[in-house]
Amino acid sequence: MNPKPTSPAASDASRGVPSACSVRFDDSRRPINVYTFTGEMTPADLQVMLRRSDEILRQGRHALLMDLRGLSAMSALLRQQAAEWNVANAASLARLRVGLAMVICDSRERGIVTAIYWHNPPPYPYVISESLDEALAWCGQKLTQ
Repeated sequence: MNPKPTSPAASDASRGVPSACSVRFDDSRRPINVYTFTGEMTPADLQVMLRRSDEILRQGRHALLMDLRGLSAMSALLRQQAAEWNVANAASLARLRVGLAMVICDSRERGIVTAIYWHNPPPYPYVISESLDEALAWCGQKLTQ
């Protein structure tokens, strides 16, 4: 049995995010929005994440930091659905997202993401970092440009 997270962020609770959701949202650094992933993503988790992403786009210019160090799995179907959301929102993302920073420590996983983005780059700058502090600094730089 997997334990549920014991302290969901206050912003999550106010949005009705399930306490067992594999994604935590932190907008305390807005306009830098931080998604922190833990465990295996479910279809319900992806829907919560995409709804939150819709909210962020409605709020305007922003940077997104995805801390993927705790993500254990995301199925091919969920990756496809996330990619479809990105395609459907490409114009808004190009206009409003100043950058995406991903924190990934595993070199194999960094290589996979690099290959995916090399083949199909997003309409905004991105960086893959091993450090949360470096990723935050990069997002801050993008917001000042």
